[in-house]
Amino acid sequence: RLGPLGIRGEAHFELGRYRQAFVVAERSLDARPDMASYARASYAAELRGNHREAIALMRLAAESGLPGDPARAGLQLQLGLLLLREGRISAAGRVFRTIGRENPGDPEAVIGAARVAVARGQLARAERLYERGIVELPDADHWAELADVQWALGKRSAARRSVAEARAGLAEGAEIEDNAVERVLLEADWTRPGPALVAEARAARERRPSIVGDAALGWVLTRAGRCAEAHRVATRSLRLGTRDPLMIFRAAMAASCAGEADEAAALARRARDLNPRFSARWAPVAALLAGDRPRSG
Repeated sequence: RLGPLGIRGEAHFELGRYRQAFVVAERSLDARPDMASYARASYAAELRGNHREAIALMRLAAESGLPGDPARAGLQLQLGLLLLREGRISAAGRVFRTIGRENPGDPEAVIGAARVAVARGQLARAERLYERGIVELPDADHWAELADVQWALGKRSAARRSVAEARAGLAEGAEIEDNAVERVLLEADWTRPGPALVAEARAARERRPSIVGDAALGWVLTRAGRCAEAHRVATRSLRLGTRDPLMIFRAAMAASCAGEADEAAALARRARDLNPRFSARWAPVAALLAGDRPRSG
């Protein structure tokens, strides 16, 4: 459970008040080094692009819980995702297998294995694993990731059905939490944004004026062809040095949209170097943007 410091820290993160958030994360860790404070400090390190520290702190957070504890499993999941963002695929696979061993039948272990399969380029296996995991855990983000895999496999009708499931999940979730950022990102991935979606993305960022809100608005503007503003906003999303390959890729696309070819290629290479298969759908686009085109003759 979050104490007063933890609640304040979470609010600062969500509102993009990073200087205050980092101070609170450090104070809470000093005051009480436990599962919650380790996890919060890990997130602070991740935002600043220090993945080595973020991974070490998340390991400490997970080790603070007992095997079979759902909270421990959730932190192990975050640890696995951190490792994947760094391209440490085998290490991430070991973490997801640990979740399954300690929590038999946990669908997060299956979804984690699907993400590892994507990172290894095993898309047919990834599709089967996502379909298994989604039976028990039909979260919108899992449906969206499955749609990306299906699209990359050329299964366009199946991908559209999965996107429809993701939309339905987000619509249902909107009744209990503000998931506008997630909704506009999904729509920008799969539609050509019009004025209504741009307005929704602006409102989402106003409520969540963080790098997450900046990245979402930047992507919507990029996909809508509003290139100059997209470039400014997407660049702002990287201001902390965050090493998220998908976020960096979206900034690369914004730079490309704005005619900044060299910047776009450099950003695409950064995303690729972190994890060459960070997304079944978008990693091939990043490779092209980075200049990784096959040579002929």
